Amino acid sequence: MLGNNVCDSVCNYDHCAWDGGDCRNLPKRLRPKDIDKAHCDFTTSIYYTNAVYNRAFVPKERHLFAHAPVFIDKRVNDDMVKRFSTEIKETCSHRVRSNMDFQFGFSYMNFLMEGNNNSNKFVPITKSKDVAFLGVDLNEAQTIKHLSALKKNIRKHKFVCINDDIDYSKQSAADKAVSLLEECYGSLFPNPSSFETSK
Repeated sequence: MLGNNVCDSVCNYDHCAWDGGDCRNLPKRLRPKDIDKAHCDFTTSIYYTNAVYNRAFVPKERHLFAHAPVFIDKRVNDDMVKRFSTEIKETCSHRVRSNMDFQFGFSYMNFLMEGNNNSNKFVPITKSKDVAFLGVDLNEAQTIKHLSALKKNIRKHKFVCINDDIDYSKQSAADKAVSLLEECYGSLFPNPSSFETSK
């Protein structure tokens, strides 16, 4: 429905960029207020940031990047801050996460991809054998399987992200998951680095 030159009421609110711009010319009094407070979190800030980008550039599908090391070019970042100063000032005024946050990681990578900044247009690698990503949760068998594969292949990766998906409200199972993680880290890195303090 986005960008089809028809104002679709189901998407006629800010986080949907007023239907990808199709509802942009409606008077504000006819625009329903976005009152969805149930998803006032990180995910909604991604929708908001995408809506800002739809208005600034062209409406399109943008992606959230996987956890990975990110090198920030100060010149590109300065360009982004200048371009979206209003949204960034608003975000800086929030003490906790808000659905109106201009989400930095998402915005920076997509700003690079727009290519109208201090860098050439950036095209990300979508898959790489150099990167490993795994989640650890309360499924003990699955966690053991993931951590065993990690230990077996650790030398093949330049970057590893272990995502904590543990439900800590289930204390006994959470303690077991943490124990499995500690065992894995201990076997991968048995000697503390020089900057680590002793317990």
